[in-house]
Amino acid sequence: MPVSATLCGSESGELSTLFYSSTQWTVATDITNMRMYYHTQWNRDVRMVDLNKIDFGDTASGNKRVPLDPSRFPLSSLI
Repeated sequence: MPVSATLCGSESGELSTLFYSSTQWTVATDITNMRMYYHTQWNRDVRMVDLNKIDFGDTASGNKRVPLDPSRFPLSSLI
């Protein structure tokens, strides 16, 4: 697993501390209800993806990318 480095800020907003971390996101799955729960290093709120709402058979429209943290990585930066 790659190790990343993140600058952590103080209350004054000053970036001063280098924090090393290897976990960028954590995922838990509920296979009974077809749901995936996750949080990221930058946003610890647990979010849910309802896999029942995804049409995995739709191959005509191609691959779709959705950022885990839209405020940190807007979709436009991935396309």
